[in-house]
Amino acid sequence: MAARPSSPSPLSREAARAIVGNQPAQCIRNMRQALELMTWRNYPDDWQRLEACYVLLNVPRAKRLQTRDASGSWRSK
Repeated sequence: MAARPSSPSPLSREAARAIVGNQPAQCIRNMRQALELMTWRNYPDDWQRLEACYVLLNVPRAKRLQTRDASGSWRSK
């Protein structure tokens, strides 16, 4: 798997919607909160789902948790 590009928004809204599914905004907020609670238990799919939640909820990059790139290493905010 290739590393994520360093662009401000690595996922498009369409790609994020495909990952999260057709969920209402409140469900996406709940999903984001649940994925942020115990990050040490997140699998790579969970990190991708969390990034998709950030894109769909328009969370500024400064307020996002550190996420992992495709290789599993931490990337900065």
